Amino acid sequence: MRRVIGAGVLVGAVFATAACGGDPSSSPSPSPSVSPSPSPSSTAPTPPPLPDAARKDTKAGAVAFVRHYVE
Repeated sequence: MRRVIGAGVLVGAVFATAACGGDPSSSPSPSPSVSPSPSPSSTAPTPPPLPDAARKDTKAGAVAFVRHYVE
């Protein structure tokens, strides 16, 4: 019984491998070329610096950070 199952698996693997080969005489189609997107301009706005009050680990610092983030 094991030989029959092993032979079946072997035959299936051979057919699966043979199906992956394709036609060796045909050349593969060229892959589409992707042109690089233009680089972003250097005129992008920069965020304002984080105020010192927003760096504190207090309730007032949290409020200052949120205000900074929203602006």
